Amino acid sequence: MSASDTVLMVIDVQESFRQRPFWSDADCPTFIKRLQKLIHGANAQSIPVLQIFHIADAGPYSVASGFVKTLSPLSIEPDAVFYKRKPMTDARGRTWSSDEIKARSELVLDQRFARIATVEQALAGPASKLAS
Repeated sequence: MSASDTVLMVIDVQESFRQRPFWSDADCPTFIKRLQKLIHGANAQSIPVLQIFHIADAGPYSVASGFVKTLSPLSIEPDAVFYKRKPMTDARGRTWSSDEIKARSELVLDQRFARIATVEQALAGPASKLAS
């Protein structure tokens, strides 16, 4: 990673999701471990860390619920925090799964606005070989 043109955005990593019926802890330990490594790496290289929470007027995504907070046991001290209300539903009313959103995001972003990299590649810097 290079501090001059890079930020780390931590999006929707919040306790609200544990309250949903589709939640599974199965991949959580590995995800938290890798994300924590990225956060520590960004901090060590003076790369800004942004945290973005999904919010809604009611339910586990409402600020009043107490679940709009960092997913435990992740440790993060973001440089800025943002709140978003946009659901994962498109203009036609279709709700997209997390896997579909990930695949489409990679398709649109990779080599255009971002590079898709493993944790190790991201921490190694821009000259490292991209994920395949």
